[in-house]
Amino acid sequence: MERGDVMPKKPRRMSGGQLAALRRLAEADADAGRAEQEAVQLAVNIKQLKDAGAGELDLRWLIDRHYARALEEDTPRGARERRFRAADGTPLSAATCFVITYGGRLFLESARRDGLNGARAAKNGALQRRLQWNPGARELRVDGRVARRYKRRAPVQWRVLELCEKARWRPPIIIYAAARNGKRAGRRLREIVSDLNEGLDHSLVVFHLNGDGALTFDVPAISR
Repeated sequence: MERGDVMPKKPRRMSGGQLAALRRLAEADADAGRAEQEAVQLAVNIKQLKDAGAGELDLRWLIDRHYARALEEDTPRGARERRFRAADGTPLSAATCFVITYGGRLFLESARRDGLNGARAAKNGALQRRLQWNPGARELRVDGRVARRYKRRAPVQWRVLELCEKARWRPPIIIYAAARNGKRAGRRLREIVSDLNEGLDHSLVVFHLNGDGALTFDVPAISR
């Protein structure tokens, strides 16, 4: 492998600080749903998460695995709604706020159901199949809605979607086999994820690679 390439690792057990932060984000997400507000309007500030027991390394770990999304609050004085800008790659600050992602909600649903922690919860949870790849129709659907319909052959992307089906759409999903080229595997995985997102309805699903080189995704359209 080249320098900078990442081999997928088995997800490790989630720490107490990470779990506490994720649960706090889930509470805020549920509160936003009950109030019929966008989740970002109840985004949780970094100080609140630190008070809940999470350290900066815990929060970075959640971001890296796409269990949480970081935003920088930039709300003008007197504004009716909170405003944010993307915090991708920027240092955490007093203005950093967080929201839970679909992957984060999925993890907590599994953990609650099975009384498990970390990778075991993500692996063993019997999750509702809300995402579906139909190879015959060449369609990826989210809650029955078409996120992408392929008009041309894309065998590598289809192989990845088949791996997602096999994993029952439980992130993180190891897709290293789809890269095939061992010397440039990390770069190839990034290219594959970029191709997956091209032509995709991003209001339904967005794919990412986590820090371990495994596939994860966020599904804004799925209800809380």
